[in-house]
Amino acid sequence: MKNVPLIVLLILLYSTSYGQAKKDSATIQYIQTQAAYISLTDSTIMPGQLIPYSGLILDYLAKHKMNKNDYYIWISYIQEDTNSLFIPICHYDGFVLKKEIEEKNKKAKENNKPGEPLTVIDFVGNASGRDGSLKIDKQLKKVVGFELWE
Repeated sequence: MKNVPLIVLLILLYSTSYGQAKKDSATIQYIQTQAAYISLTDSTIMPGQLIPYSGLILDYLAKHKMNKNDYYIWISYIQEDTNSLFIPICHYDGFVLKKEIEEKNKKAKENNKPGEPLTVIDFVGNASGRDGSLKIDKQLKKVVGFELWE
């Protein structure tokens, strides 16, 4: 019976840490070298058309239990028309996978012997399973949805 509080504490610690991305500096640097992504929380370099909606975006993510610190805006593919704004966001875990694939391919090329076939890995699609586009209705000033990519 004396161990019950300890067991409960360990379960709570495990459950709160489960699913949280543990960021490493090498992956952060990899994301920064891509030059097409900015942290969703970095207001200093946020594109101008997103600034009026940044609070709405952060509130939406919090409401849906999406950690704002784990997402990056794919700035090259922001789309806007008179009524809507589509913001592509990518999850940190997808960058981890892409970086690992690039490193494995680089190692395979370095170790490839002349005349032997070279096998490289490629990934197409939603690498993290959590990438998608936020849709904002500019007239209503509301995030109306998040669509996951395939």
